Amino acid sequence: AASGYASAVVLASTNSALHNTGNGYAVIEIKGTTTNTIKLVKYTNGLAGTQTVLAAPTSDYLSTNTNWASVKVVYNPTNHQWKLYLRSDGTTANSDFSSVTTQVGTTIADSSYTKVACSTFGFFFNHSASATPTSSTALFDNFNVTVSPPYTYQWTIPNLWSGSSSTSSINIT
Repeated sequence: AASGYASAVVLASTNSALHNTGNGYAVIEIKGTTTNTIKLVKYTNGLAGTQTVLAAPTSDYLSTNTNWASVKVVYNPTNHQWKLYLRSDGTTANSDFSSVTTQVGTTIADSSYTKVACSTFGFFFNHSASATPTSSTALFDNFNVTVSPPYTYQWTIPNLWSGSSSTSSINIT
């Protein structure tokens, strides 16, 4: 993402200096000459470092550089599977995420950074220093984060009367 025009939504990063520090996951949009492509990647050493594509369409997804896209990423913490869903919205932004149902690429399992502290979510835009505002713009809008239950949390509670402990669990829905 750092060698040409590109934008990214960083889903989780180990460092807030997104360009050349930290590891994480991001959805990147890479600007082509006439079309753009969108990819779900994991990265090491910042977005300018090594990127590994987790999911992407087989060809450029947006028909023109001025089209909007709706993007949905689904991560399943049980099996560490990632899915990328895309919808081309044409020249008008759309906030109806319920109809983003076209999965692109394949479902892939990756847990490289899911068990480490990733405390940063953010946006990244790589552009030319000499570009005019009309030719170098990235717009991010209409974000929605959903955590789908149920999750089971377990903890150990010491039994203060007998000196033993027991394990309890609770389902959160």
